[in-house]
Amino acid sequence: MKKVIMLFAAAMMLAPAANAQLKLVEDVAKQVAGASGKPELLQAAVDQLQPAFTNDESKANVLTWYTAGKASFELYDYYLGQQMLKKEVAPGDMAKSLLAGYKYYTAALPLDTVLQTNKDGSYKIDNKTGKPKFKVKYSNEIQSTIIAHVNDFLKAGNACLSASDWANAKAAYAAFCEVQQSPFAQGKLMPQPDSTIAEIRFFEGYCADNLKDYEAAFKGYQTAKKLGYTKNQCAARVTAALGQIAQAAVDSKDYNKALQVVNDAIAGDPSDANLYDLRGRIAEMDSTKGMAVAVADYQKAIELDPSNVDALYNYGRSFSSKAAKVIDANPNMVDSQLRPLVKPDLDKAVEYMQKAYDLDNTRTDIKSMLSRIYYMLGEQAKADALK
Repeated sequence: MKKVIMLFAAAMMLAPAANAQLKLVEDVAKQVAGASGKPELLQAAVDQLQPAFTNDESKANVLTWYTAGKASFELYDYYLGQQMLKKEVAPGDMAKSLLAGYKYYTAALPLDTVLQTNKDGSYKIDNKTGKPKFKVKYSNEIQSTIIAHVNDFLKAGNACLSASDWANAKAAYAAFCEVQQSPFAQGKLMPQPDSTIAEIRFFEGYCADNLKDYEAAFKGYQTAKKLGYTKNQCAARVTAALGQIAQAAVDSKDYNKALQVVNDAIAGDPSDANLYDLRGRIAEMDSTKGMAVAVADYQKAIELDPSNVDALYNYGRSFSSKAAKVIDANPNMVDSQLRPLVKPDLDKAVEYMQKAYDLDNTRTDIKSMLSRIYYMLGEQAKADALK
């Protein structure tokens, strides 16, 4: 009995703390209602609500997030008004208030459900769904506010991009695309062409890239590529970002994970030659696979894109690698004895390496390898010409 009493007492002690947070939210909501055009009060309201975001009861209350969102959007509108009056406003401050409003309002939407009850207190049931009926209190205002600010997300993204504020630019670009594609905005916004969304997704990826968030960078670049974006070396950036993700797994010697990352990407875009080339390079680094496995991926990459410099170079290396093994296996043979044995492989190596060099003669790795192959073939003049 004593234990039960102690637990009851503990519960009574916790109750005031929870109620205090709910009371705080209600008080701040009243404060925000009369704070339009008063930036200090609006910012203070958001600051006051911070503990309520983690309290179990208040964080489940739609009013908490609605109040914070309303204060943040009104703060943004104040900054926008100041900017229109030619007063200096930091783009970062504008972006932060706009994005905070979006974050809080999108958190409020799924909580905005008021169950409808009968006179006896039981819930009204929807005959079609068999579930309790509910109505919303803030959703229409929230959705209308977000839709009204859709172009502001794009402006904020561009301003932050110019200021190298990668985090806010990335978030703003993401918000713009999310709103454009959200169910509640359908029919209320002019649909954006794929080319516009593609470009914005590219720059979202670019911002993530600068933040070294390579998974987000890959997602942004890949989405842009799938929508037809070809500028700014988008395809190469897809592979580079994916390479960074795979490299983290390679660094920890988890080659299976690295290969899985690339395999997933290939499943999503099986015609991307760069992905096969990347998978080949990962296989090469894995002692259980090596060049014997990698060569098929290099060949596949060339089939998909005959002008893929990396694949041509790597496929050429596969032949020079075979020739090198013959040489290593016969240490007592002189050049005149070795050349007939290695010439077929070296000829193939030259074929692909020369194609790679013709496409990009600025790469020192290609030039050096090609020179070495010509030397091994006894074509000294061609080797010297590349030095």
